[in-house]
Amino acid sequence: MSLTTQHLSLHAGTRTLLDSLDLALEPGEVLGILGANGAGKSTLLAVLAGLAVPARGQATLDGQPVANLPPLTRAQHIGLLPQGDEGGFFGSVADFVALGHFPFGSPIPDLAPHLATWELTDLARRPLDTLSGGERQRARLAQLAVQAPRIALLDEPLTHLDPAHQARLLAWARSE
Repeated sequence: MSLTTQHLSLHAGTRTLLDSLDLALEPGEVLGILGANGAGKSTLLAVLAGLAVPARGQATLDGQPVANLPPLTRAQHIGLLPQGDEGGFFGSVADFVALGHFPFGSPIPDLAPHLATWELTDLARRPLDTLSGGERQRARLAQLAVQAPRIALLDEPLTHLDPAHQARLLAWARSE
């Protein structure tokens, strides 16, 4: 499954963030995007996920424009871990993690391995909004793991994680 861009340009008001990016990501590749705050990294990831429209060009998934794919189809193939935690979820950690399977319908898979991987087993019944920033980030990563996207777009994924969980995330990203 390949994710590509052709002549992709991003603007913020009158400012050009990215001009004519041609990119091809193939299965097994890991790419890091570096840039200053406000440079357009999050905007680029939103366009790649089909959640934002570029000023010019397009992103494609196996040759199909990402923006034209039905949302559930996109979510079955592309997972996005956004930079921010919008909050507003009042259920348990387990309920939040289970939402990763939403694009696939029922039945919900066994969450235990994903909760264990991110050391959330003992927190599974706690309300998500009672967790620390690092614990919430681990819950978001577990939700992404349950989604099991073919392509994972991670926006500042190490935020709030302690060094041990940062190492776990980097190992997980390389293995997926």
